[in-house]
Amino acid sequence: MDPRPNHVYESLSAREAIRILILYPTIDFQAPLEAHFEYNSKELPRDTTISCQGFDAVSYCWGDPKFTHFIYFKNFTRGRIPSLVITAKVDSMLRHLRKPHKERRLWIDAICINQADTEEKTLQVPLMRSIYRATLKVHVWLGAGGKFDAQAAFTHLKRIVVADELEKETVSFPNQFRKDCAATQSTLQQLFLNPWFTRRWVLQEITLAHEITVHYGYDKISWNWFAKGTSLLPELDERHKTQARCASYQPYIVAKKAIETSLKRDSWLPDLLLEHIFAKCSDPRDRFFALYGILGRNYSGSETAVGRYDQRYSSSHLHILPEVDYTKIWVETYKRLAENMIQLQRSEFWYHLQIFGSIREDELMAPSWVPD
Repeated sequence: MDPRPNHVYESLSAREAIRILILYPTIDFQAPLEAHFEYNSKELPRDTTISCQGFDAVSYCWGDPKFTHFIYFKNFTRGRIPSLVITAKVDSMLRHLRKPHKERRLWIDAICINQADTEEKTLQVPLMRSIYRATLKVHVWLGAGGKFDAQAAFTHLKRIVVADELEKETVSFPNQFRKDCAATQSTLQQLFLNPWFTRRWVLQEITLAHEITVHYGYDKISWNWFAKGTSLLPELDERHKTQARCASYQPYIVAKKAIETSLKRDSWLPDLLLEHIFAKCSDPRDRFFALYGILGRNYSGSETAVGRYDQRYSSSHLHILPEVDYTKIWVETYKRLAENMIQLQRSEFWYHLQIFGSIREDELMAPSWVPD
């Protein structure tokens, strides 16, 4: 249960309405965070490139759920009041993203959805596919910096891409690059240890975005550079015989799978479950719900197709997912999916059961054929 008071949240006026956080500008990094909510009651665009309203979204790892900082919401009759309590991580993120002279319009799940309202959450989570497709840009927030040299890591990823292009043109790259590779490997390994790469929700957030910028404190890199440089690391290890190889580093493998998923055009739920078995979420129901947006159809209705553009099975089959419903316990959600997959007679489901086994023995409410 979210411990924050929810008096800043007005009821949403329509089923597909959303809140946008309007973050006020300042040139003073230490100045209090000030904002207000804008309520967008218009239907979100599903297949357009940008929203006519124009807003960005943020992809980040929630982190420690200790609410110790405030966003001050402007109220012209009572002055500035501590309207919403946030975590230290969100406070730092908003301070770094705040503009000096212009308002920034942001959609942030932990703020723009009233997390204490189960009914609202049930209605808002299915909209996330449309929300991320409607954004002008998604900001991936990896942290505030510190001892980690993000600039060195980002610069090296760019150099990897440039080196690859030069080698394709049969241009010999200086030997200094090989030395730099060895020197920077440990920095890259620290980068891939970031908990953002293990978060389950980020898979749909980077898959659906039209433009992405990766931030680490004040350092940033475009997703195109980041993804391509990361994908080329195995080839780099092989070409230059680097000793501390990133390609065999488990956190790198997890990060690379996330990037590969973001580039796929077709997805099938059992495949996603197998590929991202280490991706984490705090709510067990989100093991499925967090992947819905990657699948190719809108799921704001009561039933959703399992596969994207999957024509291998006729519509008469029960190729549907359980609807997003946070009022139901997670065992009910798992059971519904298991029943649908069994009736669909998909071999991938049995393979999934073989790999992961049945539900935990202490959950006596669930049949043995419900996957964990």
